[in-house]
Amino acid sequence: MKNNLLQADKSRFFALVFFENEEDLIYALEIIEKTIAKYDYISSYIKCPGTTHIPVSAYNEAKARIISFPKIQKIEQFSDFARKIFKKQNRLIKQKGVTVKILPGYINSEQAVAAYEEFNSYRITLSENIFIQIELIMKNSKLDFIQTASREFRIKNVISFLSDVRRLFLSSVEK
Repeated sequence: MKNNLLQADKSRFFALVFFENEEDLIYALEIIEKTIAKYDYISSYIKCPGTTHIPVSAYNEAKARIISFPKIQKIEQFSDFARKIFKKQNRLIKQKGVTVKILPGYINSEQAVAAYEEFNSYRITLSENIFIQIELIMKNSKLDFIQTASREFRIKNVISFLSDVRRLFLSSVEK
């Protein structure tokens, strides 16, 4: 219990990057790494059929990758991180025509949370135009999605990857 209390305000940030084509993904990852932070862990390709995060033209072919950032940060810093991610994403779409959608998130010892620019009844306001939703929680000693979780966080490979990120987080915090 004491360890959980010490870790409660710490987290490891991640980003779920949806894309239509490989070139857009590579470009988006380069921009994130150059302007926001270097990532240390990246998932394999994850099929996300039916996602609403990319144009309908690619609805059945949607793919994503998750990147994780190594620095352990206070949860209070997540708002700034999410704002930077959304700003870069919107600039990529507007200026370069890159078709990506990036969902920033954080994971700690108890849960995984994602940020969105759109409000719905399951989300709470983090800051102006940024809303967060709990997606995964610890249940029976493993990470599992909650009833209101977004479709993408119900995918086995997403849960598995974020479970690995959680283990990395825990090993960093315990040092």
